[in-house]
Amino acid sequence: MGTALLGASLTTIGPWYQGLERPWFQPPDWAFGPAWTLIFALSGYALMRAWRAGAGGILLGVFVLNGG
Repeated sequence: MGTALLGASLTTIGPWYQGLERPWFQPPDWAFGPAWTLIFALSGYALMRAWRAGAGGILLGVFVLNGG
């Protein structure tokens, strides 16, 4: 969650981005918030499942290093 908040606070989407020619299949801007929320929630769930299965501290370190 901290990674998402930090990224959102440091990202400026200005006229340069809005002026880009984007492909027709790009999702609408409003879809990115829910999509990333789901991605982070599922990552946390996967971490919990792996932890309970006995994956250990290395897994936690890799997860934190990855930005979870």
